[in-house]
Amino acid sequence: MPLFHINELSEMEVIKRKQIAKEKDLQILIEKNLDRIFGISFLESEYPIPNGRIDTLGLDENGAPIVIEYKKKQDLGSAIIQGLFYIDWVK
Repeated sequence: MPLFHINELSEMEVIKRKQIAKEKDLQILIEKNLDRIFGISFLESEYPIPNGRIDTLGLDENGAPIVIEYKKKQDLGSAIIQGLFYIDWVK
């Protein structure tokens, strides 16, 4: 499904897709716009924890920690395992 932009003449224009080659490029883009996109305050990138690191760490409007893990490939199994580990660490 395409995304649209409304121009100065109130006409809808299709936004061109842009492929992101590297996972790190996506991470940088999201981190620079974390508040604008999700309303999350950015804390740190590549936050070290025991046995790993959190790609992006932030806080929501209630002060709850938000963890974002980026995956370029569709590796749902490992992403879920990492997510569960991070949830346990955040507690």
